[in-house]
Amino acid sequence: MRASKKAAGRRESEPTVGHEHECSAASTAVRPDELASFAGLWQALAAALEHPDARGREKVKRSPLPFVAEYAAALGLPETVGRRVAQRWGAQLTPSEDLEWRREHTALFLFAFPNARAPLYESFYLGEHHLLCETPTADVVEAYRRLGLQVADGVGLPADHLVFELEFMAHVAREAVRAAVAGDKEGAHEKLAFLDAFVTEHPARWVSLLRAAVTENARSPYYPDVIGLLHDSLERWVSPDADPLNVPERPRGPGPQISHRPG
Repeated sequence: MRASKKAAGRRESEPTVGHEHECSAASTAVRPDELASFAGLWQALAAALEHPDARGREKVKRSPLPFVAEYAAALGLPETVGRRVAQRWGAQLTPSEDLEWRREHTALFLFAFPNARAPLYESFYLGEHHLLCETPTADVVEAYRRLGLQVADGVGLPADHLVFELEFMAHVAREAVRAAVAGDKEGAHEKLAFLDAFVTEHPARWVSLLRAAVTENARSPYYPDVIGLLHDSLERWVSPDADPLNVPERPRGPGPQISHRPG
């Protein structure tokens, strides 16, 4: 995921949740601490889905994955699950254990389509024919475009890959936090509305299907833990019984057109 002028993704590995900013009175209703925790959790879970090879391990080192348990706890989600996810990447595995992990990742996510057991693409679950690059992919591309973002050239994967969606959600959440702590209540509401629409219309509609596929086919608890934690975070976000962001008159429905490109 990148902006037209510079990369949108960056390392977001602040270890202390809720203390990233001192909030003004005008912005405290937006609860930037909880919104920052959503951003950190989604960015960490995107890293957790990296292929467990040398390249993936280097990317994880630059991610907030080590703090996933803290982000989960701040949102009232299972801290022990987050701890297991983080520990997997720091564990000293035997060569056979490492090989088995890579085999599991390949079998679940990377086998040539449609032989993967749990593809990480929205279109597979929500498209009319359950193929790649159907209408859901185009809808995700349009959402990225409205914020001046696109999947980086040369990646070679459809835009509705779960990792891209998570990175996008984390980016928009961080932008809303920045607006809130700057006292820009209108801007924070605008970005929250956009994020709310994206979460509700995209991952919240298909991650439960992915979770079922992962649970059925995984050989170890790791990937059920990752997808289960994501599923729980989405349930918390869309819950009709609680507004975790505590935003008065929080806008719902389709997000507004965002005319500017993120800086």
